[in-house]
Amino acid sequence: MTTVLALDYGRRRIGVAVGDIQLKIAHPLFIIDSVKWIDREKNLKKLVEEWKPSRLVVGIPTKSDGSEHELAEEIRVFCKKIQELFQIPVILINEDYTSAESEMRLSAIGIKGIEQKKYVDSVAATTILEDFFKNYDC
Repeated sequence: MTTVLALDYGRRRIGVAVGDIQLKIAHPLFIIDSVKWIDREKNLKKLVEEWKPSRLVVGIPTKSDGSEHELAEEIRVFCKKIQELFQIPVILINEDYTSAESEMRLSAIGIKGIEQKKYVDSVAATTILEDFFKNYDC
């Protein structure tokens, strides 16, 4: 299988993108907007059933000084849960500045201010997946 799903984890929202290893093209899908694990799990199950990915890529941030971000351990726990749930490899990659890059991309196409909130997390997941395709041996 050549499909990969990328997740931009957040405490409130998880941005989702899909891509193809052979083509190395990523597309934003949607945002899982819930803090409840049961809702997140349900949405992730639907995604995995529909796309049948060979792996999941999850972004993990660091602080500007290179130290571990306060979300890092929470993201690792999330990754362990989804790896156990789906039995699919989960790959953590650096996601520094993906939200800022996403906001710039959205501004460039005329989506600004509060309107960006609907898209920024899934576009950030797209950026994470593009970085994976570019910098990791797929």
